[in-house]
Amino acid sequence: MNLVVINIFVSILYFSGLLLTIFSLPGNLIILMVALGYGYYEGFVHYNYTFLAVIGLIYLIGEGIEFLAAAVSGKKEKAAGETLVAAFAGAVVGAMLGTAIMPLFGSMAGAAVGAFAASYAVQYWKTKDKRKSIAVAQSIMLGQITGMLIKLLLGAGMAVACIYQLNWG
Repeated sequence: MNLVVINIFVSILYFSGLLLTIFSLPGNLIILMVALGYGYYEGFVHYNYTFLAVIGLIYLIGEGIEFLAAAVSGKKEKAAGETLVAAFAGAVVGAMLGTAIMPLFGSMAGAAVGAFAASYAVQYWKTKDKRKSIAVAQSIMLGQITGMLIKLLLGAGMAVACIYQLNWG
């Protein structure tokens, strides 16, 4: 098969992975897997082990930041442990509902609203302090949004680096 055709197909896969990340799906993992597959296909010449290790590290950093950003933000406001668990669950459910209601950016908005609603409800249930619960929920929501955006930016960097590294002949 023609190298340019393969590279165009691989580039489409990278951008598809990035699109999946916008939908709060494992798009960055798709980018990593495509890079590993292309590296194998081309004998690890252009996608050598060092390049793939860096792409893998960027992937892990993005996942870690997304996972920890809301928790760190919540802990700054002295959120209860149950509140952080609820925020994570609320973000997942909110992302699914948001995608169903408003495809494309609904998943991010849904995750933020879900994290806010769930963390507010649990924090208020634990403390009965409305003001404190709102502060905790806002902090967690901002952390959630920040984590998602950083992960998306890292995914974009992964995709661009991978496309740049392709062997165009």
